[in-house]
Amino acid sequence: MVSTSDQSGSRILVRGSSLFAAELRRLPGAARRALGVSPEAMVVLDAVVAVARLLTDDDDSRSWFEKLDSLGDEIEEAFDHLDTVTVDLQRIADDAQKLATRFSGDSHQLLRFVERLVGTGPYRELKTALGEDGAVLAIAVRRGVRAVMPFALALDDAVAFLSPGQVAATVGDSGLGQSMLRLAVTLDSSIDRLTHVGVPLASATSRADETEALVADIAVELDDVVAELHRVLDGRSAEVLEEFSRHLQRKIRGARDAVALSADGASQAANSLIEFIDRLLRDAFPAEEVLDWLQRNDLLDDTTTHERNGVVCASKRGQALCFARGGRDSTDKEVLSQLVANGLVAVRAQMQRIKHSDDGTPEELEAVQDALRAVEGFMVFSVRVCWIPLDDDQLETLRVRLGDVTRDAVERQRTA
Repeated sequence: MVSTSDQSGSRILVRGSSLFAAELRRLPGAARRALGVSPEAMVVLDAVVAVARLLTDDDDSRSWFEKLDSLGDEIEEAFDHLDTVTVDLQRIADDAQKLATRFSGDSHQLLRFVERLVGTGPYRELKTALGEDGAVLAIAVRRGVRAVMPFALALDDAVAFLSPGQVAATVGDSGLGQSMLRLAVTLDSSIDRLTHVGVPLASATSRADETEALVADIAVELDDVVAELHRVLDGRSAEVLEEFSRHLQRKIRGARDAVALSADGASQAANSLIEFIDRLLRDAFPAEEVLDWLQRNDLLDDTTTHERNGVVCASKRGQALCFARGGRDSTDKEVLSQLVANGLVAVRAQMQRIKHSDDGTPEELEAVQDALRAVEGFMVFSVRVCWIPLDDDQLETLRVRLGDVTRDAVERQRTA
């Protein structure tokens, strides 16, 4: 990545950076100041667009980590300016509101004001550059949104047995009480609206399906997206279980077979799922370790512990919380780990009811199938999302505890 410096001494990315920032730099200083654009803002914009270009470049075979590492200095400088840029953005927003009021909300008058300020030629160049940068960022956002869709569905599945009230009690007003997959699909669709304001999505480097929304009508086509992503999640779940524990993988397979083949499928599958959940939580973290973890993280209460014969023990919720966070200490509430832990406890409670039922109704079979999805969602979301901060030693410990491998075998595999 070639770089130089502007008059303020800030680094400017020359290749792969923001076309809009480049056009802004060509404006007289007075015009930039009138628009509220600081040198720091242009540095941040350069870095953001450069990152988006790199991460969407399929001709570059490097991993995303290597790509980001090649922009390490630029990203670090951008982070150094974030506080300044945040203040600038707030001031620009305030000024824009004042201008909008001044022009009675007429956006055309507002744009003409900017054109008169900078001149017709520079204005056209700015508008074109802004559209091209916008296309790069839009494709990057769309690719990122689609990459997280399987995990959004895993989260939806994991909390499927929680009531709206239980979800609201956990997430508060954070907005996480909605379907995460629906939000992701909605965001993917909203990107198409940029074409109506002159953002040429087709001009950016993209894959064949990235210039159009995933669905034309969310209300009609969302179920098709769910079905396709469930096939992806089946593979992700198998990967997680194979990576950590083949005997747990057999428990999940046994639950599926019970639903499909057994005359008493719902009851047998419910029993298999309960055994899976209990063994998963018990093997991952010993009882005393869970209690110590709850105490260290100030999570001891009547929902995470209970008394048995006068001895304080971790409850299923306490065990599930510890698992969801990978036994990692944190001072944050970490709402997502709380959600999936609460969801797993709700699944187990429902399976207990079905286990002791002799009805075998279609509704029970459907509930067990949903529970399978919920348990797999808990596994995938915990391991692939909540465990991201875990280091290699912590992951190695969990693999040894959950799997049929020794620490030496895991170490040999890691260093191979």
